[in-house]
Formats: sequence, C-alpha cells, structure tokens
Amino acid sequence: MYDPVLSRVRLAAPGLFDGAPVVVQRSTDQVRWVTVRGGAEVTPVAGTARLDDYEFAPDVVNRYRVLGPAVWDAFGRTASSGWGTADSGQAWVTSGGSASDFSVSAGVGRHSVGTVNALRHSLIDIGSTDGTITVDVTNPLGSPVGAPVTHWVVGRAADTGNYYYARLDIAHITGAATIILAKRVGGSISGLTSAIPVGVHSASTWRIVFDWRGSALRAKAWIPASTGEPDWQAQAIDTDLTAGTQAGVLTRLESGNSNTLPVVVTYDNVVVSPPLVVLYEGSITPVLGGVWLKSLARPFLNRQVTVRDFSPVTRPSRAGVFSVVGRSDPVAVTDVRGSRQWTVDVSTYSRRDAEDLDLLLASGDILLVQVPAAGRLSAVPDGYVTVGDSRETTPPTSDLLMRVFELPCTRAAAPGPDVVGATVTCQGVLNTYATCQAVLDAHPTCLSLLELIGSPTDVVVG
Repeated sequence: MYDPVLSRVRLAAPGLFDGAPVVVQRSTDQVRWVTVRGGAEVTPVAGTARLDDYEFAPDVVNRYRVLGPAVWDAFGRTASSGWGTADSGQAWVTSGGSASDFSVSAGVGRHSVGTVNALRHSLIDIGSTDGTITVDVTNPLGSPVGAPVTHWVVGRAADTGNYYYARLDIAHITGAATIILAKRVGGSISGLTSAIPVGVHSASTWRIVFDWRGSALRAKAWIPASTGEPDWQAQAIDTDLTAGTQAGVLTRLESGNSNTLPVVVTYDNVVVSPPLVVLYEGSITPVLGGVWLKSLARPFLNRQVTVRDFSPVTRPSRAGVFSVVGRSDPVAVTDVRGSRQWTVDVSTYSRRDAEDLDLLLASGDILLVQVPAAGRLSAVPDGYVTVGDSRETTPPTSDLLMRVFELPCTRAAAPGPDVVGATVTCQGVLNTYATCQAVLDAHPTCLSLLELIGSPTDVVVG
C-alpha cells in the first residue's frame, strides 16, 4: 500500500520461508529491474517479508517482485515411507534401505539407518546445475561407536551414482568432526580435499553449507548454537560432473559402526539457492500528490513542501580557456560539465512546518526531490540533491507565520545501497517512553516497535 504520511510504498510479501533471505526488486516496464533500497537481503518474519520503498516512480504503475530460493523445506508436515513434497513444491525422491526408513514428523525429515555401510538418499530437483544448499542435521549420538557416522550434502546430482558432495564425518570415540569435499562418478568415489577439522560433536545440530558453481566447490559446517558462521573451510576445483540438477542429503553408518540400530538422523531447514525464483509479485500506482523532500537515511524527516518558485537550471563549465602568444585562437582544455544546479523557493505556513523543514535541512543528508509525473509541479527539477547555504525569510504577512526557504540545489549521486533508513531512532524511543516496560507495553514485538515514526526533533544537530 502507499503511505502518504512519509510517502512510501509499504511492501509485504507473505508465504515465504523465515530461514531464507529474499531479494525485493522494482520495475516500471518489467524489463529493467532494480533492487529496492534495503531489499538485497530481506529476512522474512512469520512468513512475511516487509520493506518500505521511498524511491518509487510517482504516479505510474510500479511492479514489485520478490526473488527467493528455488527450494526450501521446514518439514512442517507428516509423511511416511518418504519425505513427500517440500514447502516450495518439489517432490523429494528417497532411496536406499526400505521405504519405512524415510519419514517426516515433528518439524524434521528423518533417515532411520538400520544397516551399516548403506546410504539413505533424499534428493530434490532444483532446476539448475549450480546452487548453494544449506541444511541443519542432528545426529542423536554423543559419539559413534566403532566407526563414524557420515552426513553427505550433495549437489549437481544426476542420480545416486553421480554427484559432488560435502561430507561431515563424526568420528567414533572422540566425536571429532571433519568435513571433506568429494565426488562420485559412475558410482566410484574420489576425494577432492583432505579431512578438515570443524569441531567436536556431542549430540549436536550442525549446519552444513555446500556451494557448487561451475568447477568451483566449497563447503563449511558449524554448530549454530555454540559458534558463529565460519568462512569457507573446504574448497576444490573439479570439472568431471556438469549435468546434474538434483541436490539433497545422504546418511551412512560406516563399516565397523556398532551403535544400537537404528540410528535416526534428522534434517531441517533445507534451503537451496541459486537459482533465485519469483516467489511473489505485486503492483501499485503511488499517487504523490505534490513535491516531496526525502531523507533516505532518516525517512521520518520526509516532508511534502509547497514550491513557491524555482530558478533556471544551470550546468557550470569545467573548461579552461588559455590565450597563446602569437596566435588569435586560444587553447581550450575541456571536461564534462558540472552537475545540474538550481534554486527552489519553498513556503511554510506554520511555525511547526517551518521547524520541521529546518530540521530536515539541518540533517545535512542527501535529499531526494520527488515531483508528480504530470501537471504544473512536474516542471520542478527533481532528483538527488545536496542543498547548499539555505536562507529563511519571513514575508510581511498579517500573522508573520509564513516562511520562505531558499534552497540552492546541486544534483548529486544517490546514496549508496548501504544507506537504509529507519522511521525511528534510539533517541526517538527514549524521548517517547520513560521506561523499558513502557516500551514493551506499547510494542510487544520488534516489528511493532519498528512501525513507530519518530519526530524531526529526534535528530541531534548543532
């Protein structure tokens, strides 16, 4: 929807997976798509990705799309003799052992391994030969007995005899965990890296990430409950496999393992991307209604303004002209001209409006001047600007409340993508609520608190 208070399009895309960030893009022609500011990595909350867009195209159809992982599965279903259909819609294909070794319940997919040296396979088609799979795997054993338990995360699988994989090995006795990269070609296994230590297992949940793109392979594994995400731990180059489009997980008890059978290993939060696919689409025509001055860093300062007048637009020359002794024609040293420059006069009609506009200017931010697409106001110069030395005057009206702000504007580059504003600051929260309990009473969730719109006086300047 369009919010006329701060002049923003409020985006909400439902039906998404909380464990996988998405990309939010905008287009007016469905050919050229740009990532909405702050939309390069939006993490859904309660299945919904939310983002505010202040840089929309006024008074025309703006189309939005949300790109996310091709495959995701939180296993919020019940299935027996297989894993059924993933949350993203693709069917899991299971093999190895018996059908009853595969099930889904209590929010996880299960491999019940009742034999030694026999893989259990769960594969899913991702529609691409390149990808990155992230999966949580829980091994219930404190430490294996007799021989390791191995957890395989595979990519570019054509079938159960041809694939690349990252394998997390849990050693017997010590529980030492290592990761390797390897391949199976025509059923034969070849290692691509040595075993790399990644920690110690104790009935832990591990997160494994395996990335394969072209000939480059890399992987990492860690225990999210006890450590942060590491850099890539295993990397290799290989060109033998080029065609498979399946990814998935495998489990095996290695020869010599003597744990009580079956050993039930569980998997959760499977996410595969790229490829990124369109998960949500929508459109809106935001009606601007006037000229707006916007701070992308502090959008609570955004103000619709009344334009009184504006000057001609100039582009200062950067050329130098030099006379040469003995010749009539000078030598010119040229360069691209400077940015567009103009002055706009803006009127306010109350003390509060004048103070708010003054605080917006005092922020010193790069401002976005947005104007309607049609009508007289569409002639006002627009774009990203830096405002020079402004001047405030008081015309001789009867109540002396009117102010005229003279704003010398120079067109500037847009703020970088790392500039993502919030509608409230910490100072704004402190100014609004006396205690932490008052904050919690008014805003029981972080999402609720982020809906708070701050006051221009929250900006500390001067």
